[in-house]
Amino acid sequence: MLGVKDHGVLDRAFEEDRILVTANVDDFVRLARKRELHAGIISIEDGGLYRDEQLAVVRAAVAFVAAHDMATLCTSSTGNSVCSG
Repeated sequence: MLGVKDHGVLDRAFEEDRILVTANVDDFVRLARKRELHAGIISIEDGGLYRDEQLAVVRAAVAFVAAHDMATLCTSSTGNSVCSG
């Protein structure tokens, strides 16, 4: 989706119930916090990674989520939900 503004990319991911992978962490986190619950965002904070390194990070994140209970992942140390809006 080259040339599409950040909010347009997030809108499309939301409409298609997709997880968004981005190195543009600050902008997408800010935009996502303004929405209702969404499939998720994988933020790659090291923008200097090569594509194969980025894919390894994404695969590790997907494997981690698949191996853990989402209720546990979405609960902070204070017991509050951290996965919605």
